[in-house]
Amino acid sequence: MKEQDLSITINKLKESPLFNLSLSSSELFHSNFLYWVANNYKKEFGEMFAPYLKEVPSDLTIHNVYREKKNIDLSFSYQNGQEVFIENKVKSVPYIQQLVRYSNNNPNHNYILLSLSRPLFFDDLDIHGRELDYKEIEGVKWHYISYEVLKVKLQSILVEINEHDEYHSKIITDYCNFIQSLIEVKEFCKLKNYEKFDFYSKENNEVYKELENIRLHDFYLKKKYEFLAFEVYKRLKNKGVRHRLISFGTPLDWESDSPIIYFSSGMTNTQGLMDLKYLISERVALGIQIQGDQYRMVVEDRNEVTANSIKEILHEKGLWFNFSKNFGSSIKVYPIIRNKGFNKFGKAFFYKSVKLHRSTTIDEVVNFILSDFENIELNYDDIREITTAVH
Repeated sequence: MKEQDLSITINKLKESPLFNLSLSSSELFHSNFLYWVANNYKKEFGEMFAPYLKEVPSDLTIHNVYREKKNIDLSFSYQNGQEVFIENKVKSVPYIQQLVRYSNNNPNHNYILLSLSRPLFFDDLDIHGRELDYKEIEGVKWHYISYEVLKVKLQSILVEINEHDEYHSKIITDYCNFIQSLIEVKEFCKLKNYEKFDFYSKENNEVYKELENIRLHDFYLKKKYEFLAFEVYKRLKNKGVRHRLISFGTPLDWESDSPIIYFSSGMTNTQGLMDLKYLISERVALGIQIQGDQYRMVVEDRNEVTANSIKEILHEKGLWFNFSKNFGSSIKVYPIIRNKGFNKFGKAFFYKSVKLHRSTTIDEVVNFILSDFENIELNYDDIREITTAVH
């Protein structure tokens, strides 16, 4: 899609009453809207979600419609006792640990993730190589429904709703037009290897600037950094380390058998972020983190002792915190304040960083990360020996 197409889409959103009403709390608005549809059109709404049941009842009328039951956005029951739990994500990006937490206590229910964007950890394929719209997560099946599919499902019941209440039909039609515009915005979040790494800044990136005007820039940043992390994840899978890669988006588990590699992404302090963590031992992980335009090399621990003790040794021996290979010897390395060798978060996270230039391509950024990853692999034994020698 072209930038002029984005301007057209943004103008449609600005003109939509429902979009403007949603700005105060996007997730709540959409969940509340679906709750309204479900309560007023129980049979039609039940028909929309019947394909995701373990056993389809003869009567598809739903009852017991709830908001925020057991922290799930929307839930309801069918006449045969089956319950459906829907976790709804619009601007925020779903994380696998959230779904695990929600389904841990009730594995026999029917779970649906409704999301504007397909979560990248839904990466299972069928025998024909097509993406599956469900994923087994710790023994529980989660179905994925995109907002594009939701729009089609709502449009399929418009005739019946119009016969009951023409005004309701018009509201749902406007809602479908609204979410179609959100779907178009989502297309601008895709990442191409040849594009420039400039999406972190509204001063340099027109899409960011446009989306900030309608308060969708946070979704844009989250998706861009998620796609960046996933691109590295995909390339590592093809490099023969598949058996050491934990499912994309799974949080670091210090109890895992090392060496294990974790990926995550998100947003902190209004900036997008991607994170690769390489678990060296049960106490120490090395990391490559990009936040905003900062490219960081990180050492992190779980006891607030080891990372601080070994950071200088790793640096002096050239085992970590060496940016010259990828960026040249003249690159400015932060912190630049005299007698301050490292920046830190708390007592367990230490890092040095350089700034990525906005002319750098995504492909170049990915190759920087892969190069530094290979450096960890090459020096793993020496690094591990240093980390285990410190008590």
